[in-house]
Amino acid sequence: MKIGVVGSRQFLEDIERLKGRYGKISFYPYLYESPVEAEELIRSAEDRMDVWLFSGVIPYFYALPEVKRQALLYTYAPFTEIMVTLSLFKLFYQEGILIKEVSLDLPDQQTVHHVMSQLGANDEVCHIKDYAWIYKGQPNRDELNLEEFVRYHKSLYESGETAMALTSIHAVYDRLVSLGVPAQYMIQAESATVEGIERAIQIGRIEQEKKSQVAVIKVEGSYRNDYNSFIRSLNGTVKQNKNNWNLYSTRGAVEDKLYALLQGRRDELPVVGIGFGKTVRRAELHAEDALQYAKKKHRETAVAYLLDDKDVLSEWKAERTLHLKVKTDSEKVMHIAEEIDLAAKAVHLFLSFITDGDSHAFTANDFAAYTEKSRRSAERVIKKFVEYDYIKNAGTERPYDQGRPRAVYSATDKLLNYVD
Repeated sequence: MKIGVVGSRQFLEDIERLKGRYGKISFYPYLYESPVEAEELIRSAEDRMDVWLFSGVIPYFYALPEVKRQALLYTYAPFTEIMVTLSLFKLFYQEGILIKEVSLDLPDQQTVHHVMSQLGANDEVCHIKDYAWIYKGQPNRDELNLEEFVRYHKSLYESGETAMALTSIHAVYDRLVSLGVPAQYMIQAESATVEGIERAIQIGRIEQEKKSQVAVIKVEGSYRNDYNSFIRSLNGTVKQNKNNWNLYSTRGAVEDKLYALLQGRRDELPVVGIGFGKTVRRAELHAEDALQYAKKKHRETAVAYLLDDKDVLSEWKAERTLHLKVKTDSEKVMHIAEEIDLAAKAVHLFLSFITDGDSHAFTANDFAAYTEKSRRSAERVIKKFVEYDYIKNAGTERPYDQGRPRAVYSATDKLLNYVD
């Protein structure tokens, strides 16, 4: 697996120090002097990465347009409370600087308030500038003005209100030092870096498993010779039936090549249903379901429909956009959703996660990677299922013999009765 790492020199040095723990995983460093450069680093990368790991939310924010354009897999190292705690403790222990003498910038000021409230010292934090809006989609880039953060720290120091700037942005730290303003960069806790690495690995492995799934393209009508080159490009095999024909390949090959078949041929396209699955039989069943749905909708806007093991029905439109519709109308999904007070979509994805897994033991990180959501979001869903005895704590694990032990969960008989 190839992981592209975008970050400052310090972050890349941390990755270099830690990479020996991860065996055959290859890490490719992309160094920036300022996070603004992240987008161009992604755009100009010569090697195709399986996953991109950003040193934090800011370089990811700047790279987001290119990440979306290329539909890249990504994650970023989280900003955690331990980073704030270690940084403030270092200032006090080594410099004798009190919290009220420090100006801080960080993604979300609630992180600081939570740390200080646990210490009973919340009133001592006076100077905080955050950028919490960065987690809420993609606002105007002008809102993230790095020079504004420099002016914020510099002004407080020159007015005598603070003695030290504590910043979460490497470029701001470098600029403050060049201006003679006492500054320290937030300590990058090893646990946060490790969490980012392991999440990138999980995302990559799930994608590899997905691409190796069986793909069946079921086409209405008779086989046409002008599809031969497309079939060869997929290394596929064809089975002709009375009123339709099937093409068998892999999910990765189909997703990479399908648009080439559809592009520019909207008026002459046949009705197509595409199914993915871990077995040939499941992929065939999904393809048949997708074809039947496509036959009903074909004359409106869509030209192909895809169905996978999560029961996600996707319309593949001419402009190459996908509209996902999770089928959450099953009786068992609605029953659990009402019982545990959770959205039907979340319940459906969790049940799919359990049935798709090779075993019934998993961690919050496993579920987060499967759903492509944050670990915190995954933990909220898991907490609900634990509370209502659908899953239970089955112990802990410590990946790579490093870091804090993680809780391992397993399905109870109550849940298995639903998914078996």
